[in-house]
Amino acid sequence: MSRGSIRRTNLRQCYLWSVRVLLFSMPDSFEHTPSLAMRMPNGALASLAGNLDPAHEVAIADLILAQSAVRATVEQLVRDHRPDIVGLSVMTFQRSTARRVISLVRSLRLEDNDPNEYRKTVNWFAASAIALLIGLLIATVVFATGPRG
Repeated sequence: MSRGSIRRTNLRQCYLWSVRVLLFSMPDSFEHTPSLAMRMPNGALASLAGNLDPAHEVAIADLILAQSAVRATVEQLVRDHRPDIVGLSVMTFQRSTARRVISLVRSLRLEDNDPNEYRKTVNWFAASAIALLIGLLIATVVFATGPRG
């Protein structure tokens, strides 16, 4: 390879694994706005999805377009996409609906079919939790021993 040349690689090779993300916006419309007027895409979710690295799979579900079949829509999307992470865009007046959607997603409990992959995921989760706790401990010590003034 000559100096200054660019080596192209598959983006998925840059990660230990790619993450499947499913983002939901709530089906409730603001009380003073008819639901038909709420047809614009959720900007926050579109921005999140657009800024994820291409190695990850992301899907956005605007549940306001499925108000008559929210449960069936969520169940189908979770089955089809098998997300590793589910995110919700929620405004204060939508919190009770968000709780129901969270409960539904949790009740589906999709488990990994491969026990080795599951163990690997649990190990990475444990390692990240330990790293977070170490970071908090260091921050606490630095804050506690910092200059007083």
